[in-house]
Amino acid sequence: MIANKPLLLASALSLGLMFSATSEAALQARIDGMFYDSVLNVTWLDMSVANVTWQQSVDWAGSLTHAGFSGWRLPSVTSVNGTGFQYTESVDGSTDWSYNITSPRSELAHLYYVTLGNSGAYDSAGNFIDGTLSKTGPFRHLQAGLYWTGTEYAPDAQNFAWSFQTDLGLQTDALKTGTGFAMAVRDGDFAPVPVPSAIWLFGSAIVGLIGFRRKPAAA
Repeated sequence: MIANKPLLLASALSLGLMFSATSEAALQARIDGMFYDSVLNVTWLDMSVANVTWQQSVDWAGSLTHAGFSGWRLPSVTSVNGTGFQYTESVDGSTDWSYNITSPRSELAHLYYVTLGNSGAYDSAGNFIDGTLSKTGPFRHLQAGLYWTGTEYAPDAQNFAWSFQTDLGLQTDALKTGTGFAMAVRDGDFAPVPVPSAIWLFGSAIVGLIGFRRKPAAA
């Protein structure tokens, strides 16, 4: 367990809200700040832990029990091409160190770009557009800053892990002893009494969400 790290729980959400979009991604509300992602087949927990190292975040997620359910973990990263990680920097999501990754092989990148419909600091052509976390959907505790994944960075797994920076839309490596945010996810949909009529659809054509900008946390 992590001492002195407040866990921010989502308060009750209004029932019956619906936002239409072009994206195929859908978040389905469950109880106690949990949302089932029908594309990734995982359940996200609207809870953020701040100022934790990689090992602290791994330990926190692994020991977490929420609403009677254990088995939580940090979001994962597998190679964009499905065969092996590509460490060359890019802006178009074609490598694993990149902006604009929309592949479901990166759970946080997919949540940021596809499910919630955010833009990165650069577009896929390399033009600076100053994108950041402006759309958070039903997540009340998703912050702008560095979020840890549970995947170590193979070129130097002892010291580095993959991270996703929601203030830039960038998937990159980060020093494990640095600090960032942690968010928990769980495989599948355990569907404990879903919230009636509360399904959120997200994408680039979101209607009805008002964006906001937050200062990124120091990593």
